[in-house]
Amino acid sequence: TYLDPAVTGEIVSNIFAARNLRGSSVGKNLTAREEEVLRLVAWGFLSKEIAARLQISIKTVDSHKINAMTKLRLKSRIDIVRYALLQ
Repeated sequence: TYLDPAVTGEIVSNIFAARNLRGSSVGKNLTAREEEVLRLVAWGFLSKEIAARLQISIKTVDSHKINAMTKLRLKSRIDIVRYALLQ
């Protein structure tokens, strides 16, 4: 299935919001910042862009991403998008 980039961000955001309302036990271990970083990764932003947007260092972005991926047992950017879509 192909998603137009113009709507991908909105869809991913809605999926994350819906997951929060349901109280998914898998994602409960994520900090708010880890979830925010994952959301931006799922939207297609690069670490450099996320760092600028959140006003944190690239290394901090990567740390949040790695911590979240470890907690959720994700291995790649594709896994992050898949996780967002399936939640």
